[in-house]
Amino acid sequence: VTRETTTALAQPGLYAELQLSPTPTLLLRPGARVDVYGATGAAVVSPRMTADWGAWRGGTLKFGVGYFPQPPLD
Repeated sequence: VTRETTTALAQPGLYAELQLSPTPTLLLRPGARVDVYGATGAAVVSPRMTADWGAWRGGTLKFGVGYFPQPPLD
C-alpha cells in the first residue's frame, strides 16, 4: 500500500544587524539570523558580518562572511 500526502511546513526566520562606523570610510554590519525548521523544530543561529569600505573616491569595496545552513532534507 502506498500513500502520498502533501504537507505545508512553516520555517520562520528572524534577522537582526547593527551598523557601526568606526571611521568615515568604513561601515561594519555584524548580524545574526535565527531559523526554526518546521520538520524538526530545531533552531539554528547563523552569525554574519558584512563591511563596506570606501577605499577610493567613488569606489566601495564590500566584504561578507557568515554561516549559511540549509534545513535537513528529510
